[in-house]
Amino acid sequence: MFFPIEVSDISELISNSIKNLIIEGKLKPGDKLPSERVLAEKFNVSRNTLREALGNLRLLGIIETKRNDGNFVSLNLEKVFIEMLKFMFLLKGTRKDVFIFRKSIEVEATIDSVKNFTDEDLLELSEKLEKFKNTPEKDYEEIAKLDMDFHFKLISKCENYLMFTLYKAIYALITEFLNDSVKIMDKKLLDQHHEEMFNYAKVKDIKQLKKSLENHLEVVQEFNFERN
Repeated sequence: MFFPIEVSDISELISNSIKNLIIEGKLKPGDKLPSERVLAEKFNVSRNTLREALGNLRLLGIIETKRNDGNFVSLNLEKVFIEMLKFMFLLKGTRKDVFIFRKSIEVEATIDSVKNFTDEDLLELSEKLEKFKNTPEKDYEEIAKLDMDFHFKLISKCENYLMFTLYKAIYALITEFLNDSVKIMDKKLLDQHHEEMFNYAKVKDIKQLKKSLENHLEVVQEFNFERN
């Protein structure tokens, strides 16, 4: 499984080799890596070079070290990926970037998801809708939470793993500032939009659901940016 690396002092190659083993499923979350001595021998590199490679993986959260027990593949690689995306957005992106990216992902993810909805999914979505509608207009924190719960449920059956994971990252980002966003939104309009989306999802009218969701996200973007 591990092969010698001919070019020495290339810790990045070692890191990439271990990452590829994880991607290929040869190393799974929670798996323990061989000892540093064994890995250094298999990669045909020095212990210092190997430690540099492992240190890079540790910084990325891909592996974790347990004292007196060795190195392990992280149990929550998806969380690591989401946190990295969050950091990238917060470092270089803007709130508007997040809203635009949300729209590009959410519409397609919702279409893919709703096709797979069961009666139980629709019941859960209906319950989330009722909770949202019954929330007082000034309870901004609860409105923000229930709004994202409703939208997250809409995409919950998306079979495209990458889109689903990207949306989780967006979800985590949006919750950072959604409380401020809902303060400037018209709660009754949000109620209307959510009910319309639910009704289209209920009968699986994908074409109208797409139009309804696109309109909703455009209105949200307008309230947040174009009216400032």
